[in-house]
Amino acid sequence: MPYKLGKDWIGQIRKNGVKKKKVFQTKTEALNWESAQRQEKKQRAEKIGTISLLSWAETYLDYVQVRFTKVTYEEKQRVFKNFFTAAQPNQEVGSLTSGQVLSHLQKQAKIRSGYSANKDRKNLVAAWNWGMKYMGLPSPNPCLVERFPEERQVRYVPPQADFWKIYDQAWSYQDEVMLLAYLHLAARRSELFVLRWIDVDFLESKVRLYTRKRKDGSLEYDWLPMTEDLQGALLDLSHKQSSEYGCFLIQRPANHIFTGRNG
Repeated sequence: MPYKLGKDWIGQIRKNGVKKKKVFQTKTEALNWESAQRQEKKQRAEKIGTISLLSWAETYLDYVQVRFTKVTYEEKQRVFKNFFTAAQPNQEVGSLTSGQVLSHLQKQAKIRSGYSANKDRKNLVAAWNWGMKYMGLPSPNPCLVERFPEERQVRYVPPQADFWKIYDQAWSYQDEVMLLAYLHLAARRSELFVLRWIDVDFLESKVRLYTRKRKDGSLEYDWLPMTEDLQGALLDLSHKQSSEYGCFLIQRPANHIFTGRNG
């Protein structure tokens, strides 16, 4: 109910656990505003009630498929596939509880690991936050449950001596050059797999590497300097591939540098 403060009337309503107020000149205006806010809240609740967990998941995955890489999309697909072994796809989003999410993640921690459960949790939290912003899902986020203890293994980094042993066993000259590119550019696999001849500037001795490892998932690039060893190896590889294609690679700048047997 509104209350009077001096000459003004203060309308008040609780929204998502937070009290919201607004100043009016008359009590009638304050009452009408409170009534409109309650009606809006009721309509929003009715709308949320018609959204199923499956609809939320599919809408979010459609967004992910356009915005992020195929690997990220497939990871989130697996998360929802596991999630729907515990939750019913036709369950209304408004009825999902933190207890349900916690129970599901506890099971994943036992079957897989605490690290895997935390990774699923991160993806579910992100999906629900997106749903709150774009689909009107209720707050607070029911996926924000406690994290699980993790036992992470130290990532193995081969010493340089082991690297050269692998290099000596390379199946082809292309494999040797790719290994040198890993070593001299500190590149990710995904960055080398999409590398094209147009991304190599022999005159300026630099290579352009593309990545989606940005906050918004945008495809961006950085120019990195080439060492003399890598530049020489890439130049030799370009000549070898030119003879295979029967033309100079400058005429085929969009070709990938590292290719499989099917090109």
